[in-house]
Amino acid sequence: MNNGAAGAAWGGPTTKRRPGDPMTTYQSASRSPADGPAFFTHLAATLGWLRAGALALCAAGALAAAPALAADWPQRPVNLIVPYPAGGATDLLGRVVAQRLSEQWKQPVTVDNRGGAGGMIGAEATSRAAPDGYTLMLTLSSMLQLPHMQPSATLDARKDLTAITMAAVTPLVLVVNESVPARTPAELADLARKDPKRYGSYGSYGTGSTGHLLMHVWGSQQNLELVHVAYKGEAPSVTDVLGGQIPAVIMSQNGALPHLKSGKLRALALTGAERARDMPDVPTFKELGYTGMELAGWFGVFAPPGLPQPLSERIAADVRRVLEDPATAEQVAPAGIIIKTSSSPEVFKQQVAQDYERWADVVRDAGLKAD
Repeated sequence: MNNGAAGAAWGGPTTKRRPGDPMTTYQSASRSPADGPAFFTHLAATLGWLRAGALALCAAGALAAAPALAADWPQRPVNLIVPYPAGGATDLLGRVVAQRLSEQWKQPVTVDNRGGAGGMIGAEATSRAAPDGYTLMLTLSSMLQLPHMQPSATLDARKDLTAITMAAVTPLVLVVNESVPARTPAELADLARKDPKRYGSYGSYGTGSTGHLLMHVWGSQQNLELVHVAYKGEAPSVTDVLGGQIPAVIMSQNGALPHLKSGKLRALALTGAERARDMPDVPTFKELGYTGMELAGWFGVFAPPGLPQPLSERIAADVRRVLEDPATAEQVAPAGIIIKTSSSPEVFKQQVAQDYERWADVVRDAGLKAD
């Protein structure tokens, strides 16, 4: 562009440059050459304000529409991811909840079992789903433990998921073989000190499991270096404690109950905050004065990140209504599942954050790494 064209572009008069004249652009007195960049800067700022205003209006519209969305939801089937294989306690609770929610919502709620990687495969699938309420997940609190032990487990439930509500708790019970002369955790600790080779070990259903971590907490409080025997699941650990290969095991109530009734095993104490309905005579560690043992494993409902608050509150209220129905509690009680819900998504969110940090401290103290 020549100087004359440039002058025209800025709105001033133009003069053809004669040969030998200096390179000069003639402008009207009201503008200077510096006005060009200033004009575009002003224009960009104006457009920026307009764009920001439009975005604000969109956001305000979305916020205004969120309650209506929650009221009209669901309009199609809902997918409930259970990140464990079919047949376990999480699957049982998930199917009970799905059936009752289907009746309440008048839409199918399908249980989608996505087992693998300690529940992280299903959790990651949930975190990638659209935050529209049509993908939910029922999982275990062990999801908060694995990231502290396994670098590849990068999902952080505090920010990569939306916490909806706690659904239930599943306390564990410390049991011993009938031949072990201990009726309390304190007596077992004394035996372990006097004869560590015979009484200084215990089994659990895996390295980094809730039982393993809680027994590490208890052993540390007793200044005991207990030997942990990790099994691939609960069944083989029960076989060995019944056979006397190990003196004690920490396990589910449901798995222990038949052997307690037969007298082959003896219960010493329960994790969690309160006694179990099916084991009214078994005290909790908390009752016996031990700290840090009240953190029972829990089941919780989550959604993808970014779920609108009105929708998360609607889902939480509906799930709580289903869970707090006495018929639901009766249906899952034989599996050792105790219904316990959160009063709001925000309360559950805080619980998740607290437990995440709590398990981080336990894992760090124990120096644990996943198998």
